[in-house]
Formats: sequence, structure tokens, C-alpha cells
Amino acid sequence: MNPIVRMMKRNIKMPLKKALPLLFIGALVLTCTAGCTSSTNPTATPTTAAATHDALLEKFLTLVPNVVYTNDANHTPPHFYGDNTKNVIGEAAYLNFEFYPNKATTNWDSVEVKRFNNVANATADYNQMINGTGGLKSVTIRTETPTYWGLSYFTNATGHAPTTQKAMAAYVGGDNQQHQTVIQYDNFIIWYTHEDNPNGTS
Repeated sequence: MNPIVRMMKRNIKMPLKKALPLLFIGALVLTCTAGCTSSTNPTATPTTAAATHDALLEKFLTLVPNVVYTNDANHTPPHFYGDNTKNVIGEAAYLNFEFYPNKATTNWDSVEVKRFNNVANATADYNQMINGTGGLKSVTIRTETPTYWGLSYFTNATGHAPTTQKAMAAYVGGDNQQHQTVIQYDNFIIWYTHEDNPNGTS
């Protein structure tokens, strides 16, 4: 006969005052066994990942020398924006910053770079920035020869030269004597502004 069955038959006839201690001991054994086999790993505390920016625009920014990071009356640090703040169709990421093209002077240039999800959407934005209401053509005093600023930065950041490359440059005047250029490198649109008198005359 099975030893467990034999013990059960014997204990069934046992008086209650003798059976209760055995039941208590059995319960302790089961509790200890369950405790030993259960997982003791603490619940993992969720961690918040550090915010990251668009990788291509971040790499583009690191290639530009003398970028202005000081937050003062005239400058703000580089800003990245996600598509949750933009309304342009197909715009994936956006960056604007200021930099000194020549550290020997106090003149700084400002740059806006937009990366789109495809070339067609970038081309539509390029055309809007030049021909649309308030676009470059509407404020042009005289057209100028574009310098294709940022071409080497685009090529380095993306790993290839652009297939689509076009630009329009113009002097738009004003208090700051601005020169503006709109450039397209594939799915990148760059709005480059140089000011002969960045502090204005007022």
C-alpha cells in the first residue's frame, strides 16, 4: 500500500486533538516550500529615457563650426522641434540655430533646417517658401548667386551627395540688411539668413 495512503488511513481514525498538530505542521511545510520556490526578483522600476533629437539633424548641427549656445539678449541655443509642433505636410523634424561664420567679427548667421519624409514633400515646401504668400520672391530687392551653404554638412550627415540640389538667394534689405537663401538638398530644406548688420540700426 502507498505510504501516503497508509498514513492518511491511520490519521483518519486519530482523535482530533492529535490530528490538529499534524495539520498545522503540514501547513508550515507547504508555506516554506512555496516561499522557497517563488520568485524573489523585485518589480522593475520603469525608467524614463532621455529625450533624443532627430539623428540626422543632430549630426548636421555638430558639423557646423562656431554654433551659438549662449542664451542672451541676441541669441538662443539651437532648437529641435518634432512634427507635433509643425503643420507642414511630411515634415519629419526641424532645427534652427545661429552661428558665427567668422569668429573675427560679431556678425552671426541664422539657419533653419527641415527634414521631410520624402523629396516630393520637400520640393513642395521649397516652392512654397519661394513663390508662396510672403515667400522669398515677394520680399526680394535683388536676386543673388546662391552659395549652396551646408552642402558638405548634408553630404557628411547623410553619407551621400544630394540628387536634388537647387537654391534661390536674394537681398531683402531691412533694418538688418538681410540676405536670404532657400536651399533644397533631397528631402532637406534649408533657410539660410546672413545679416550685414545683425544688431540693426535702431
